[in-house]
Amino acid sequence: MTLPDGTFIPKGTKLEVNTYSIHHDNSHYENASTFDGLRFYKKRQVTGHENKYLYISVGKDDLSFGYGRHACPGRYLGHLNIKLAMAEFLRKYDFKQAGPEAPTNHAFEALVSAKQLNGMEKGIRRD
Repeated sequence: MTLPDGTFIPKGTKLEVNTYSIHHDNSHYENASTFDGLRFYKKRQVTGHENKYLYISVGKDDLSFGYGRHACPGRYLGHLNIKLAMAEFLRKYDFKQAGPEAPTNHAFEALVSAKQLNGMEKGIRRD
């Protein structure tokens, strides 16, 4: 495949998208680098977007579960499991801030993949 800029991508090449950059892009999200627990709730308050920006939604501006025909079919089950785990934590534990200051936010996102090649996994180093 040859891209419009002339870049050639050979058959069998695995392409991956840097979702971190998309999720922290101010053109997609207002104050993208700042945590806002109600970000998507606020977006759903806009007329016509009531059923958009749900946790299980997929789209070009949110690739958490992939996009198109390759979107994760298990996202519905994952969504329910997260709700069940959170309900158990809230039911069994009392959460309190450890000190007078809020802890520092740390972002972590990873994509792990391997391509099968001649019986060996490419991209995984075994020392």
